[in-house]
Amino acid sequence: MCRVEGTIESNIGFELWLPADWNGRLLGAGVGGDAGVFNYSDMSRRVEQGFATVTTDSGHKQSEARWMANAKARVDYEHRASHLTAQAAKALALKFYGRAVDKSYYLGCSGAGRQALKEMQNYPGDYDGVIAGAPGPYMPLQSVRMMWGALLQKHDPAGALSDQDWALYERRAIAACDKIDGVADGIIENPLRCSFKIKALACKPGQTADCLSKPKLAMLQRIVDPMPDEQGRAMDWGLYPGVRTRPGPPSPLLRAMWADGVYDDAGWNEDSFRRTADLEAANRLMPELRAD
Repeated sequence: MCRVEGTIESNIGFELWLPADWNGRLLGAGVGGDAGVFNYSDMSRRVEQGFATVTTDSGHKQSEARWMANAKARVDYEHRASHLTAQAAKALALKFYGRAVDKSYYLGCSGAGRQALKEMQNYPGDYDGVIAGAPGPYMPLQSVRMMWGALLQKHDPAGALSDQDWALYERRAIAACDKIDGVADGIIENPLRCSFKIKALACKPGQTADCLSKPKLAMLQRIVDPMPDEQGRAMDWGLYPGVRTRPGPPSPLLRAMWADGVYDDAGWNEDSFRRTADLEAANRLMPELRAD
């Protein structure tokens, strides 16, 4: 196998693995979250199947503090890095093998699932098909929801939900709705048909385990329901039954979205967060951080 390490425009890192027994196809291995690393896991599996595989750090290193404050780095993360990497990989494969790639595919999950959708939307010639697993198609709005939920719990400790609380909700919702499709496989096949009620998790008199207190029930209901703006108007459609989210304070990536990407202020105070205004600011500064 030939392993190529490259850099595009001084900041977009990529790796391309070219197997000796090539199947004529190229696979782009996306990186979720805030990227900044290479997806060696998918590369290793696919190169063994004969794919030439390529991955990119999306234009920054995970160790770089406040990379989101850099406008170019944001655009590269949004869509440019994956596009330029696909072009470079095809050119290098042609040079190495002496013939062009027959078919190319992109595989990504979460943030990389969004990048997969952006590839098809912005650069349909890059890949013949994509696998967009659990994509986050509208990152600014999803980030607003996550920040809102984290701050709700920060300011209401009695209602704060632990990972165990979310696991209980997930388990009970799946148990209630798993068999709607006639198959017991641990999956809610159509969440829209699931009518599980959160109040079913309420603690009975004397019960302290496998149930939720009144403050936690109220918190869970608020988070699962459609998120309201400051005037009470719905900003989204809420969460599907059984969907669990991250407990605890805002994650570093979530803070970076606003402190660095939107306000370029390392001292940004999360308690100043305003759903409507901050969503508008994120959409203005990072218009491509969504797939329509």
